[in-house]
Amino acid sequence: MSDLIYILLTLVCFAGLALLVGLINRRLGSPATEPGSVQVADQETVPSADAGCTR
Repeated sequence: MSDLIYILLTLVCFAGLALLVGLINRRLGSPATEPGSVQVADQETVPSADAGCTR
């Protein structure tokens, strides 16, 4: 019975640690996620006009 208590306590501790890491990650995330900042979107490559032409 005491083994089950230790296993449950370990799982609860790991869940708390995961929540803490998630909270820290959210608070210290990239500066682009702050309100009022401008995010730069990834540029997509656009095929050239003659890429599909075969002459």
